[in-house]
Amino acid sequence: MTTRVINLGPVRLGGRQPLALIAGPCVIESRAGCLALAARLARLAAAEKIPLVFKASYDKANRTSHASYRGPGLSKGLEILREVKERYGLPVLTDVHSEAEVPLAAQVADVLQLPAFLCRQTDLVLALGASGCVVNIKKGQFLAPWDVRHVIAKLESTGNRKILVTERGVSFGYNNLVADLRSLPLLRAYGYPVIFDATHSVQLPGGAGDRSGGDGRFAPALARAAVAMGCDGVFLETHVNPAQALSDAANAIPVGALPRLWRQLRAIDRIVRPGTRGGGTMRARRKRKLNGAGAAAVILCVAAWMAWAQAPEFLSVAGVRIPSYNDKGQLVSQLFGDLAKSLPDGNVEITGLKVEFYEGTQVNMRVTAPVCIFNRAQNTAQSDGPVRITRDKMVVTGTGFEFNNKDERFVIHKDAKVVLMGARKDLKQGMVP
Repeated sequence: MTTRVINLGPVRLGGRQPLALIAGPCVIESRAGCLALAARLARLAAAEKIPLVFKASYDKANRTSHASYRGPGLSKGLEILREVKERYGLPVLTDVHSEAEVPLAAQVADVLQLPAFLCRQTDLVLALGASGCVVNIKKGQFLAPWDVRHVIAKLESTGNRKILVTERGVSFGYNNLVADLRSLPLLRAYGYPVIFDATHSVQLPGGAGDRSGGDGRFAPALARAAVAMGCDGVFLETHVNPAQALSDAANAIPVGALPRLWRQLRAIDRIVRPGTRGGGTMRARRKRKLNGAGAAAVILCVAAWMAWAQAPEFLSVAGVRIPSYNDKGQLVSQLFGDLAKSLPDGNVEITGLKVEFYEGTQVNMRVTAPVCIFNRAQNTAQSDGPVRITRDKMVVTGTGFEFNNKDERFVIHKDAKVVLMGARKDLKQGMVP
């Protein structure tokens, strides 16, 4: 199921783009605090190559109590968000609560967010659509997934097709939300990127008396589950010290916990959405080599599961199937494995490996090996066991192989044999150029 691609400067969401992250504080607490948190997130994004959108509110107009902190206000808040954008080069998202705020917020923010409580307010929706900005629809806690189509239709009526849809939980009795992850594919069927808000999904609205409560312990688990369902991005509110946050303290994730969580989310995303651009360019380039030189295309057998390079140590998946598509959406190859798992030394092992390559709908080459290990540090794939490569009327067999991703060499260590149209040639060491 493919969606539109939404462009936010350096960040692209939807389609076959890799998983994106929307993160930041619930509300701007101070200029210094907001800039410091933005700096940490920017460094993380650079180190982990995260498509990151920074989020923060200038005014929390829907607090439970009138005595609760709301933020610095429209003017000062937008100044701070502009500084974040200009200093760190991050796209910025903020929520807007009235039509009057829209033109001012649109001068700064890359994404204008329609608050969940206000998602049916037609005048506000139309004003957001007319702004020409990307609009993030926060699905109301009271809406079914299919009811969101009416909000989308209102935005589309303005000519705006730059839309994101965010699931943030649904009311379940009093002071409680549940996350029904079936909504993610249902929402994505409308053709726009879908975001999962993991931290607001664990909120307990009004559950702490004069403020909302929550249980942030469950946010990482829900985020992992949502990515496994195939969402396009994850929304996480974060704070240096969540216990001291002035809004949604019970839900926020410590910023120090984000690197490990992100690696988990990215690894899951690469499994469930293997056709994303995170590896598509590499596969497309190697697809041309497949057409040009027969056995040289075995290079692709590694590209299909290269995404496992960053898998967390505990990750283990049985019955793996990873398809790879070209830029036209055509199936190029599929990797099959009985089991794929991360090893304690940081390497990744796939047992029962089989990779098929296609021309049209026909398999034109197949690679099989009982086991294969990807070495993250050396960027190589290797095996001491037998390997078999079948292409047209040619069969290559041998014992032990190594693929070096840097120079794109595939080497069979010993006992290499090539059978071609009934003729057999024994090689002491076989190298596929």
